[in-house]
Amino acid sequence: MVPDQRRYAELVQRLTAWAAYRGSRAATDAAHEALLRTLKHPGAGPALRSYLDDGLSAVASEEWKPSNVYAWLYRVVENVVSEQRRSAARHEVPVADEQALGLDGSDDPLTLTIKADAADRLRSVLATLDPNVRQALTMWSQDRTYAEIAATLGRKQNTIATWIHRGWKELSRRFHAERAASLEDAGQ
Repeated sequence: MVPDQRRYAELVQRLTAWAAYRGSRAATDAAHEALLRTLKHPGAGPALRSYLDDGLSAVASEEWKPSNVYAWLYRVVENVVSEQRRSAARHEVPVADEQALGLDGSDDPLTLTIKADAADRLRSVLATLDPNVRQALTMWSQDRTYAEIAATLGRKQNTIATWIHRGWKELSRRFHAERAASLEDAGQ
């Protein structure tokens, strides 16, 4: 059967609105990605196809009632939006990247001095971390995926995820503690 274009468009519109509500900057992309993932799922895919072909009355399995299909889709949209946010966060501040810190000479001398000081403090704090954690954080800041980092370091993805989470947390804590200490020293 041929999917009902109106039904598909309405579903995309609902999912796009939900993605926008959840904070997506690319809500339509999130909606389409959610539909694609759902169609590939062995359980939800047939239920969604059935809905697109014949409407809610055709979704007849015990597990995949119409409300379950909608709940599934909304949750997949939330997952996609979360992934978009994480991806955007990875791109915002690479660890110890001088160009991203603005050390490319485009600022005034005072701003350059402040940024150079921050970069030096970041490097010194980074050096205090466990070598594995430091390497995982550095690779992650270069937009490498957990899978790529795990393959390079010969570890499991969950280990890499733990190292990055704990390392980022510790890096942030130490960086701010060092900054606070340097401000106290400057004030005395």
